[in-house]
Amino acid sequence: MADEAVAKPLADNAASSDGAALAETVAAYLAAEFEAREGIDLRRDQLAWGQLLRAARRALADLERRPITNVNLPCIISDAAGPRHLDVTVTRRILAGLSGPSRTTKL
Repeated sequence: MADEAVAKPLADNAASSDGAALAETVAAYLAAEFEAREGIDLRRDQLAWGQLLRAARRALADLERRPITNVNLPCIISDAAGPRHLDVTVTRRILAGLSGPSRTTKL
């Protein structure tokens, strides 16, 4: 279907500079989604940022095989109100918007 056109990352290897940059972009997206929901910026917490980077790499690998993936990190951070959980769905369409045309190609 034309409206289901999706993008596949060309640099899925997180060890490459493009792959590392794409993983950081996805991690920043996850952090922004969490901040919008919870009001906490995970980019300021080194441990949480490391967890986001690992989750972003896994999400990129998943999106190579499937059109959608879910990033679920229970207890990503805790504050006075208790533990906070990250649960974000990432699609190839979202990835295409994050990575721009220079890193993607149509399937």
